[in-house]
Amino acid sequence: MKNIFKICCLSFILMGMVSCNDYKNENEALKRQIDSLKIANASLLGENISLQNDLNAYRYSPSKLLANIRQSYAKKKYNEMKNDIALLNRYHPESSECVAANKIYSQALKEQEFAKKKEEAKNAKEEKGSFAGTYYCYRTHDTYVFKSNNTGYFQIQGGDPSGFTWKRSGNIVTISYKIFGKQKLRYDSKSQTLIEKSESFGTLVFNKQ
Repeated sequence: MKNIFKICCLSFILMGMVSCNDYKNENEALKRQIDSLKIANASLLGENISLQNDLNAYRYSPSKLLANIRQSYAKKKYNEMKNDIALLNRYHPESSECVAANKIYSQALKEQEFAKKKEEAKNAKEEKGSFAGTYYCYRTHDTYVFKSNNTGYFQIQGGDPSGFTWKRSGNIVTISYKIFGKQKLRYDSKSQTLIEKSESFGTLVFNKQ
C-alpha cells in the first residue's frame, strides 16, 4: 500500500514538471513571436518613412516649387509664394532653384514696400487735399486759409493777412507764424470745422467754405 502511494505521488510530481516545462516552452514561443512582430513593425515604419520622403521629394521638387513661386509672383499672391519658398529652403536649401527663388522673394519685398509707400503718399495727399481750403468764423468774421503746399494765412476782418506754415497730425493742426510763434487748432473732419481756443473770445468755430 505504501509503495502504491509513493508511486502516485511520484506520478503527480512528474506530471507537474511536464506541465511547467510545457508552459515555459509556450511562453518562450510567444516571446519569440513578439520579438518577430517588433522587428517587422520597425521595418514597416522605416519603409513608411522612406516612402514619405520619396513623396515629399516629388511633391516638393525644386523645379515644381520654383514654377509655383514664379506663378504666385506674377499674380502677386505673396503669401502663397512665401509658403513655397519656405518649403524650398527646407527641402532643397543648396539647389540653384532655391537661390533663384530667394532673389524673386527679395524683389517681391521691394515691390510690396514701394506699393505701401505709394499708397501712404496717396492717402496723405488726399487727406491734405480734403483739409486744405478756407475756414470762416461767423462770430468774429475772421478767416483761415490753408493751401495744399502747407502754407496759408490768417486774416482778421478789415486787417492784413498774416502768413504761416502748417502741418496736420490727426485732428491737431499746428500753425507756425514767423512773428507770433506756434498755434494749435483742433480739426473735426466730420463737420469740416476748426476749433480755436481764444483768450479773448473763448472757443471759436471756423467752418469750411
